[in-house]
Amino acid sequence: MVARKRGIGTLAWSPMWIVTLVCAILAVALTYAAYDEPGVWVKIRFDRGHGLKVGDVVMYRGIEVGRVGELNLRGELDGIDVHVILERDAAMIASEGSRFWIVRPQVNVQGISGLETAIGSKYLSVIPGDSGQRQTEFDGLETPPPLGADRGGMEVVLRGDDRWGVNPGSPLSFRGIEVGQVLGSSLSPDARHVDTRVKIDARHLSLLSKDSKFWVTSGVQMDLGMSGLKLSAESLSTIARGGIAFITPAPVQPGEAVQPGEVFRLHRKMKQEWIDRAAAINQFASDPPKAIRVRADWTESFFGIARSKSLSSWALVISMPEGGDALLVPANVLRAREEAVDDSFRINVLDGDATLPVPVEGLKRSGPAVAGFAIDAGEFASANIRPERLRVSSTPEDVYAVSWRAVGSDSSSLSSEIMITEMIGRDQLRPDGDQWRVLDTVMSADVWNGAPVIAAADEKLIGMLVVRENETVIVRVNSLLGSESDQTDVSATK
Repeated sequence: MVARKRGIGTLAWSPMWIVTLVCAILAVALTYAAYDEPGVWVKIRFDRGHGLKVGDVVMYRGIEVGRVGELNLRGELDGIDVHVILERDAAMIASEGSRFWIVRPQVNVQGISGLETAIGSKYLSVIPGDSGQRQTEFDGLETPPPLGADRGGMEVVLRGDDRWGVNPGSPLSFRGIEVGQVLGSSLSPDARHVDTRVKIDARHLSLLSKDSKFWVTSGVQMDLGMSGLKLSAESLSTIARGGIAFITPAPVQPGEAVQPGEVFRLHRKMKQEWIDRAAAINQFASDPPKAIRVRADWTESFFGIARSKSLSSWALVISMPEGGDALLVPANVLRAREEAVDDSFRINVLDGDATLPVPVEGLKRSGPAVAGFAIDAGEFASANIRPERLRVSSTPEDVYAVSWRAVGSDSSSLSSEIMITEMIGRDQLRPDGDQWRVLDTVMSADVWNGAPVIAAADEKLIGMLVVRENETVIVRVNSLLGSESDQTDVSATK
């Protein structure tokens, strides 16, 4: 028997060599991955480090979007350079206009902030820019920007003789409603005045005109007269933080739009004549879509005793894009349908002193939020909403909820009425499927349930307001116009 020699070629294909080759490939891949950074590097210049360390995080909207990778003193020893690596999905933060600052404990007239960093690590916070232009070097802010600085709007300049206690973050109000904020103050170019920069929120820009009057509301005003000493102040907030108010006297000149950076005079005190001459500012270019009033009536039995019940809400009459008309009502109006005795459940449209029955058997679909009845809209021609007044909105935006209040002795009659509106900002809305949850707002179901919701941008109908026992939501148009395949059991509305 002849012994065969094992050559190098035979060893190359042995299991040991295969394992070694696989390990080598993995080592090369891991080494490459280590050099393939997960995001982008940016450099932020600060005057002081405030205890920032390598490894501290960068936060945006409460989540980590990057980490500090390197800290260096600048060559002239006049500051530090903070090198940050942003996560790959946060790379858009590296754009022109982004603002970074070091979060640390601060106590000032605006309140207390950054307490979590008193015993924990410092961290960077950021407000991304919206220019879309790539940028990797930034000048960091020494203090956080005013609250709401990341919201849209228009910046204008108010020129006064003094700062008068107004601070960054102080409220800008219109008839006591906060519509913006103070960004900062500085000396005017000739050092004879103080220029205060304010931003008016985008949803309130219609309140501003070239004739608007601004005045300071900070502090307490005293008036000594024959009737005694009178003290007045806007609020405790304006006493501590300062504040600015404005009004727009009539007449409002059409076609004279205010431009960003426009300069207005800042007055020390308000003049009563400005309030007396205040303009009636129409928030809508055209009449908003009309809603109609409906009422559900039924009889309940309690230990054999029959009791009559009713529930009212608004409803929308819509011409469906695929043809036909529908009466859309909040689904919670149907909640008692199954409990009503002897088929007593009825829905009627309130038209002045008359009531028009809605055929309950005409129910086409019903979900947790909205129910739809097939109707002939000819009886409600003035309230019929055509498809051209509808728009699907995929992301939250500034909106108005519109309701009507009857005037006269009979509250069920809408022959005479006044319109009321509620502005809901995009920052108050959180997406949840085909609806948006409304945060930090308490609304009465008697006034707002079923009210149409129109976009502030173009006044199109984009949803219906549904007020439940523990929450308020805006049901978007794409759900309101759902096909018959969207039908669910009526019992889901309970």
